[in-house]
Amino acid sequence: MMTKTYKQALLQGQHALTDTFKMALYSASATLNEDTTAYSATNEITSSGYTAGGCTLANPTVSADGTGFKLDFDAFTYTNCAIVCRYALLYNVTKGKAVAVKDYGSDVGVVGSGTFVVDASVKLD
Repeated sequence: MMTKTYKQALLQGQHALTDTFKMALYSASATLNEDTTAYSATNEITSSGYTAGGCTLANPTVSADGTGFKLDFDAFTYTNCAIVCRYALLYNVTKGKAVAVKDYGSDVGVVGSGTFVVDASVKLD
């Protein structure tokens, strides 16, 4: 879900695809929703193979998706990791604003050591 802060900032022309975007991962204890305004380390996961602040995303594109639009980045792959998360926060580092929250619905990830792929696409609705 896209955050209210991002919707407002888009209308004000504050974001550009040339900005730096990241995706941070969070535990089920996090409170992330459409009212999230910025990145916070509170309840961010601390797992083997994961760096605080999340991964830097590359190659942003915007495309039509049914009745709305989709903001898409290349998927990011963590290797040799032990990552378990419930939420992902897409945020604009350049502007210091939250963009969207992904709720996986339950904990997802890799227990032990393996590969975890972050799908870095969000529907802009």
